[in-house]
Amino acid sequence: MSRLWLLLLFVLAQAGQSEDSPYSIRVVEVAPGPQITIGDEVKLLIRIDHDVSYTLAPPSDMLSLKPFEFKRAHVATPKKSGRSVTDSVTVVCTIFDLGHFRIPRIPMTLTDANGLSIIAYTDESPIEVKSVLKGNAKDIE
Repeated sequence: MSRLWLLLLFVLAQAGQSEDSPYSIRVVEVAPGPQITIGDEVKLLIRIDHDVSYTLAPPSDMLSLKPFEFKRAHVATPKKSGRSVTDSVTVVCTIFDLGHFRIPRIPMTLTDANGLSIIAYTDESPIEVKSVLKGNAKDIE
């Protein structure tokens, strides 16, 4: 019986340990800010730090960010420092609805020299979309 408990504790201890991730990903800036006017472009600057053995694939032109409309993405020249690389990606989207929204997680694909890919996701980004009209929009007819 005590062997069973020791085995269970060992398995639980192993499950609690996490491997070091080969990357870190974060949205470092949302421009123009957490509030926009309907139809404005929202630019998300995403930084991905990873091992030099990985390369970043640009986001697909078919990227779905519903309810936002994906417009374009720009991948800057990577910056190397030893065995580490920092990629910067600017994703541009817009929305034509009013209210409080969350820009969905954005997938970024990293591929190693053997062709094995991993997908890293950003966190969701909250944003409020306001009307271009001042006051109550129902007053205008």
